[in-house]
Amino acid sequence: IQTQSNLETHPYIQQTKITRKLPDKIQIEITEKQKAYQTQVEGGYAYIDNQGYVLEISSIKIDKPILQGSVTTIENIIPGNRLNQDDLERLNDVLKIIKNSQEIQIKDKIATINMENKNNYILTLQDLKKVIYLGDTSNLANKMLYIKAIIEREVEKEGKIFVNGEFNEGF
Repeated sequence: IQTQSNLETHPYIQQTKITRKLPDKIQIEITEKQKAYQTQVEGGYAYIDNQGYVLEISSIKIDKPILQGSVTTIENIIPGNRLNQDDLERLNDVLKIIKNSQEIQIKDKIATINMENKNNYILTLQDLKKVIYLGDTSNLANKMLYIKAIIEREVEKEGKIFVNGEFNEGF
């Protein structure tokens, strides 16, 4: 149990299971946390999993969305630590946004997610040269359908897409 606790302090290890195989073997099963996002820090990037844990600080930019507008202090962005409560609430919204963006097949095109204002998430689709002003996560499925239609219709154009207004009043 001491070894299991020691292993689980590693930032990438989510869960361990240690079983003894008689007569003289020990089996260790490890579930690893996965990099889902990154945030820019001085000199590089902090990789973050879906639960808001900081996994690693690196100078290498990975192919994951960059979270912008985090309010967790730089002193607390160290491997093994978790984002603060405000950022965790916003990360919950980001997870919803990612899930819905996957359904309209733009998930892999999201370069940045600005989560500074939980009432107006901003997505940058760098390859498509588009910025999406999403608003909050209300009516997210409908907003994503509008986004998909606009992207398909305006495929060659770069610009901004606003779906952050009231549906009844227009965007």
